[in-house]
Amino acid sequence: MMRRSDKKARILTAAYDVFGEKGYYAAKMDDIAELADVAKGTLYLYYANKEELFHAVIEKLLQDYVCTYENILNEPVPFTEKLTSLLRYQMLFVRDRYDFAVMNLREGPFNEAFRQKVAEAIEKTGHQFSRLLQETHPKTVDKKKAYFSYLCFSRMGDGMLGDILSSGCRLSDDMLEERAQFAANLFVNGLKQVLTDDAL
Repeated sequence: MMRRSDKKARILTAAYDVFGEKGYYAAKMDDIAELADVAKGTLYLYYANKEELFHAVIEKLLQDYVCTYENILNEPVPFTEKLTSLLRYQMLFVRDRYDFAVMNLREGPFNEAFRQKVAEAIEKTGHQFSRLLQETHPKTVDKKKAYFSYLCFSRMGDGMLGDILSSGCRLSDDMLEERAQFAANLFVNGLKQVLTDDAL
């Protein structure tokens, strides 16, 4: 007998695939139930309607993103390598979910509760990044500088994510790696310069 958690995971995976292929409005609960290999009635035991299921899919994506983000920050590697890994992961996260993003960013039911969850995820990654900066630069980076640094780093990431979306997801792994390494080095060297200037 399938465990409840396994069935729920299968439903979320099927929903992600259907929303990614058809978009929110064209997706049918029947399609999701069929792909998940569950009865439609079973689907409604877990999710009251399509909007609730869509939000559950997004929430799972956010949870996975934040978890991996934190794992990268905790890796025992040099600071610049962590930043490269973060940028690489951010770009891969969007590139590998390109169809889902394009099909649903404009038509998905993004209500206030959803926006709050996104804000919480951003805040959590911001705290994690700021903590890393203060731990690696304890004598020169205070909370304010750490926050400003996070804003700059995240905007760099946003720019590269926009490049992926506008390119039609045609960037190879090598191209993403080149961008990630360049941006990480640019950020680290810029941070060093700012901290040096402040010390003068």
